[in-house]
Amino acid sequence: MGSLYHPTYRGADGTVRESAIIWLKYRDALGVLRREASGTDKEQEARRLLKQREGAAVEGRVVLPRADRVTIAELAENLKSPGQSEGGDRSRPLVTTRLIGGLDGI
Repeated sequence: MGSLYHPTYRGADGTVRESAIIWLKYRDALGVLRREASGTDKEQEARRLLKQREGAAVEGRVVLPRADRVTIAELAENLKSPGQSEGGDRSRPLVTTRLIGGLDGI
């Protein structure tokens, strides 16, 4: 069973502060202890995310952090940026142009 918590950190002036964002602590399908920021300060939303992560672990699915939060725009931007291809890939600009052109209406 996982838990929710607010991590503490030391500010620039030396005072100990508590994070406004709620963090999740749970074990994934492989049994690895995971800590992940929920991205919210609302306990109900953080608890919902924790239940999703725990449910995936019970089913044996490994959930990648941020995998459910990647937008089409972020994926398109990654396609536009030059990749680390070996020997050069001449078809990449054509494929990227066609794919992004098809996603413009979404």
